[in-house]
Amino acid sequence: MLIITLLMTDKTIGRAAAGIAALAALIAIVFVADLLGLIPTGPFWENLFAGVLSGLIIMIAVALLLPHYLKIYFAPRVRLQPDETFRLTRYFDGRYKGTLLLSIRNDGTRTLKSFYWHLIVPRGLNPVVQDSRGRIIGARKIGDYDYIRGLVDDRPVFPSSNLELPIRVAFDTADARPDWEIKYSLTTEYGHFPKEMELHQRMDQSALADCAELKVYAETNQEIVPLTEEERAAAQPQIEKIELKVQNEAVKEPAMQSDTAALL
Repeated sequence: MLIITLLMTDKTIGRAAAGIAALAALIAIVFVADLLGLIPTGPFWENLFAGVLSGLIIMIAVALLLPHYLKIYFAPRVRLQPDETFRLTRYFDGRYKGTLLLSIRNDGTRTLKSFYWHLIVPRGLNPVVQDSRGRIIGARKIGDYDYIRGLVDDRPVFPSSNLELPIRVAFDTADARPDWEIKYSLTTEYGHFPKEMELHQRMDQSALADCAELKVYAETNQEIVPLTEEERAAAQPQIEKIELKVQNEAVKEPAMQSDTAALL
C-alpha cells in the first residue's frame, strides 16, 4: 500500500487516466468496425468481441469510479492544534491576555506543499494576528467574529508530522468566561478540511456552522500577574486613587477606635 501511495502522484494518476481513455477508444473503434461488418465473423470472433465488450464495460466503470476512490483515499486529514499549555492569564488590571501558537497536524498520506488557513475568532477576544515578521494581518467581520486568513507555501507538512504556523494570535479581553471557541478551516491542494467547506464558495455566516472548532481556556485561579512597566504607567492614576483611599481608611480607623473608647 505504501508503494502504491508513493507511485500515485498527480502525474501518475493523469497518465493512468489517459491510458485508460486511449484503450477505451481503441476498443470502441473495434466494436464499431464489427458492427459495420469490417471484421470477419465466426465463433472465434464472436467470443473475442464478447470479451472485448465486457472489458470495455469494466474499464469504463473503473474510469468512472477510480477518481472518486482516489479523492477519498487522498483526502486531507489535517487539523489545527493549539499549544496545550496555553491559558489566558488574568493581569492586575483585571483583563485576560495571552498569545496563542498554532500547529497544523498532517495525518494523511501525502505531503502538503501549500495550504490556506482560516481563523474565525470571537470579537470579544480582541484578536490581533501577526505574521513571522511582526506584521499585523487584517481581519474581516462576520457577525460576532473576526475572520483572518493566510497562506503557507514555503514549508511542506509531511505525513504524520506537525508544523507550527508562522503566526502569533494575541488576545486581550475583560470577559472572565472560562473558555472560548475558535472556528477554523484549512484549504489544501487535495481538498478542504472539514470536507463540508467544499459546499461554500466564500467564508460567510452560513459557512461558520461547518467550520472545525478548537477551545481556548482561561486561568481559573485567582493568581494575578504583575503589570509590566508600560501597563503600570498607564494604570498609575487609578493605582494612586486606590492607595489614597486605603490611606484614608487607615487614618479613619484609629480615630473611630478612639471615639468608641471615649464613649465606653
